[in-house]
Amino acid sequence: MAETGILGRVRTTYRPDDVTDPSRPAIVDNLKKFAELTGEDVTNWAGLINAHRARREYFRRFGAVATDHGVPSANTADLPLIEKQALLDKILSGKHDAADAELFRAQMMTEMALLSVEDSMVMQLHAGSRRNTDPLLFATRGPDLGADIPGTTDYVNGMRALLARCGNEPNLRLIMFVLDETTYARELAPMAGYWPSLMIGPPLVVPR
Repeated sequence: MAETGILGRVRTTYRPDDVTDPSRPAIVDNLKKFAELTGEDVTNWAGLINAHRARREYFRRFGAVATDHGVPSANTADLPLIEKQALLDKILSGKHDAADAELFRAQMMTEMALLSVEDSMVMQLHAGSRRNTDPLLFATRGPDLGADIPGTTDYVNGMRALLARCGNEPNLRLIMFVLDETTYARELAPMAGYWPSLMIGPPLVVPR
């Protein structure tokens, strides 16, 4: 892209799901590769966040202005450092369960928002997609290639920790894409009306 002069017309986006979602089967290997790629020690929490900081900077050099996060729920968390490190230790050991994966994703969403406060990258969140619902497509093509079906999503309670931490930060712009349209008038519109950092994106439609 740089050689052909199309940077700025085609924009890449920072999509870190492979290293923020422990439900992915290769999460431990992905984090090891992340460490090699960035030269950071991702076995400690500060090193993990520095690795994301470095990659975000790399993407910005190639025209990225936004991040993108696909998560099964809108849950966020704001844990003390000792609990974040204990959670990371469990993930790296490969002995985590579904509850640990959910909590790690929730914490990482808050961390991504805090990094957006630092570097002003727009944060895009599409929460509540139930993925890989067609077993034939999954078997023949692999994960995350279609058959995504929206599920019930609780934005008010889910986003509470993130918004309490940085919802009023002037540098944060967080676009919530509407998957569960039943929440539009009840939750998303009032939240975007109140929190200066929140905006509502259009519904996401997966083409057939």
